[in-house]
Amino acid sequence: GAPPVRAAESFTLQGRQPPVGMATDHDRDRYWLLERTSGRLQLIGLGADGQVQGRMTSRDPLTNAQALAFVDGEAWVGDIGGRRQEVSVYRVTEPWPGTEILHAPRYRLTYPDGPHDAAAILVDGDHRIHVVTKGPGAGIYRAPANPSTTDPNGLERLADAPAEDVTDAVALIDGRWVVRTPTTVFTLDAASHAPLGQAEIGVAEK
Repeated sequence: GAPPVRAAESFTLQGRQPPVGMATDHDRDRYWLLERTSGRLQLIGLGADGQVQGRMTSRDPLTNAQALAFVDGEAWVGDIGGRRQEVSVYRVTEPWPGTEILHAPRYRLTYPDGPHDAAAILVDGDHRIHVVTKGPGAGIYRAPANPSTTDPNGLERLADAPAEDVTDAVALIDGRWVVRTPTTVFTLDAASHAPLGQAEIGVAEK
């Protein structure tokens, strides 16, 4: 697990389009951004001051990347957007600004109950992949403990999502989960997935 993304000192992403995912490498005081890409896996590394340190790229094609997680030195990119039966999550071990790799391990995931749209993944302390879907019937789905990189992996539906518009999720160090929508943050019990509390997201005025 990891703490949620929050800068020690706020900064502005100058000249950048809004990212679809952001995650923190706490060991290196670095943030990783996932932007809307033109079909290629690409992450942008930022320093603690918000300055761009470089890009990490691979030759893996993306259809509609929407989510990013970072756990124990590994970045997980969720190519999960758009209503479809099969989605993909890529695992990038020890990403570094300014580097390029040929391919990252890809985990193909299939929903058990038809196509879904999604914008959030969660990778827990055991490196177990979860996908949180959105829209009517939104749910929390879990991948197998040891997913295959060659064959599709069936997802298991664990529970209803706390809202129909979840955009991000993270497993905290203490085991709790936090998921967010554009307006609300929910804390969930990791075992039962029941909400433990919620808070509205405030925007500070300059």
